[in-house]
Amino acid sequence: MALRRTVSTEDEEEFLRDPDQLHDHLPQPFRAIEKAVDVVVDRAWEVILQREKIRSADQTRSHVPSHTPLREIKISERVNCLACSDDGRYIFLGHTHGLSVISTSCFTPACTWEEGGAEITSIHSTRLRDTTHLLSTVDNMGVPRLFALHADRIYLMTVISETDDFKQRNICVKFQVSRGGYVGAATFTCRGSAWLQVYRFPTELWMTELHILTQQRPENLISEEQQLSPIVMMMKIKPPRVCLGNPHH
Repeated sequence: MALRRTVSTEDEEEFLRDPDQLHDHLPQPFRAIEKAVDVVVDRAWEVILQREKIRSADQTRSHVPSHTPLREIKISERVNCLACSDDGRYIFLGHTHGLSVISTSCFTPACTWEEGGAEITSIHSTRLRDTTHLLSTVDNMGVPRLFALHADRIYLMTVISETDDFKQRNICVKFQVSRGGYVGAATFTCRGSAWLQVYRFPTELWMTELHILTQQRPENLISEEQQLSPIVMMMKIKPPRVCLGNPHH
């Protein structure tokens, strides 16, 4: 005969009203230990996350990317400055004898401009069209020049403020061309004075003229200044005069 356990109605109702009775509890000392362990684990996890965050930030700050050179190019002249074209197809080098253009597709010189005594010390470039770039340069004598690289040929467009009198010559400190080549600006000094000259370049006319020159002159080196549409000086900006003396009088 099977034994049957009877549960009183009062005990059954008390069991249903208390959800904690669904699971057996550990004795009180063990429950206290369990809570203490949970607190220690939570705090340890917070410390681990904080240290991991700090370590990741330190690695990001201290990581210095390294780059392996693709090719070594031998250059006989001392390079004073360089610039890259906007499309990454050319590297422009200013050196002791003039200007050289390196093609990044084959890492060989595409064209060169040289002139005795013209040591290029500053160079800036911008792209006019897909195959045309403007180069603004300054040499060691403070002479600014504007070049055009068109169809892998370099053209001397103009020499700005050129004069035969050395004493009257304006020394160019910096010469740069805006993005797109429509405007150029150059800073000059002479006899203690300094000023800024802003030029407008006829880029649309130059593109047509360069296309004609390329068909007429097959050689890569065209060193003499071309008779192209002239540039126009838009403005000449001088620094404000400094008022000396007591400002209250």
